[in-house]
Amino acid sequence: MAELGLMRKGAHVSRHHDCEMYAEQPFAVVENLVVDQECRGNGIGQALLREVERFCLSRNYSKMMLLSSAFRVDAHRFFEQVDFRGDRKRGFVNYRSQFAEAT
Repeated sequence: MAELGLMRKGAHVSRHHDCEMYAEQPFAVVENLVVDQECRGNGIGQALLREVERFCLSRNYSKMMLLSSAFRVDAHRFFEQVDFRGDRKRGFVNYRSQFAEAT
């Protein structure tokens, strides 16, 4: 990820394959896109996402999927403002503490 100044920020991008669609093209899952609250509103989040887009285009990824905690309503508004669709997919999570014990 490109350095965007001294402000704290980050994003984790992982690569996945879509075996059923798009001729097995890889796609990106973006998690933990974070800009410190006191630094928000300065274009940092948008710059991070544009950098992820450039990364994905350079590797011919078919799509970017973004995961966000359900309670982060302000973040969801931001993601929709930068053209992500929150009404297309639904994510589910099961944390390790909830895993059934292996038998």
